[in-house]
Amino acid sequence: LEQENALNYLGDFNKLTLNKELNEPLKTGIERLDKALYGGFYKKNLIILGATSGIGKTTLALQIADNVASRGQDALIFSLEMSKEELIAKSLSRLMYQEEKKAKGLYSSTKNCLSSRAILTGAMYTADKETQELYSKAYNTYRDNYAKHIFINECNDKNEITIEEIEAKIKRHIAITEAKPFVVIDYLQIIENKQKGLTDIQAIGKIVKDL
Repeated sequence: LEQENALNYLGDFNKLTLNKELNEPLKTGIERLDKALYGGFYKKNLIILGATSGIGKTTLALQIADNVASRGQDALIFSLEMSKEELIAKSLSRLMYQEEKKAKGLYSSTKNCLSSRAILTGAMYTADKETQELYSKAYNTYRDNYAKHIFINECNDKNEITIEEIEAKIKRHIAITEAKPFVVIDYLQIIENKQKGLTDIQAIGKIVKDL
């Protein structure tokens, strides 16, 4: 009973609040979002990003993962809806936009930028010289500042994944790299639920609890 009493925990509480490793926020790299989150994400937190289909959840999560990777921390991505190529193309498309804005100002035209679909179909090879140069700059930026710390696990109908497999992959990553990664799971339904007889809401609730 004394162990459960809050008064006897106050000493440990003070140690916890002084633990810089636990209390140092992981910045999302999006200034207004970091401000709203009191600095960014914190260790031991599970962040659920929910919205209707097609509104940009994957795009936002990928941008945060890229921002984390650009600062030298590994980002481990489990993806169901998009392949490795599609995710990389989305990052390159965003970097083209950012490079153009950086070079020509906030209100400059984006006519030289390419969508992820255009990149996947090789539009940069037949585009005008300015677009080719912009793509090359974005590609080199991704290669030099992002790719080394991005790890993408493709999950599909032939490669179902469980909580245990996610845990094993994270532990393997830590064992090999000796670094804890920022983990993105896109999306919760990729995780196979072996418990039968649950509704969709119950299954998602169990997955969240297990995570």
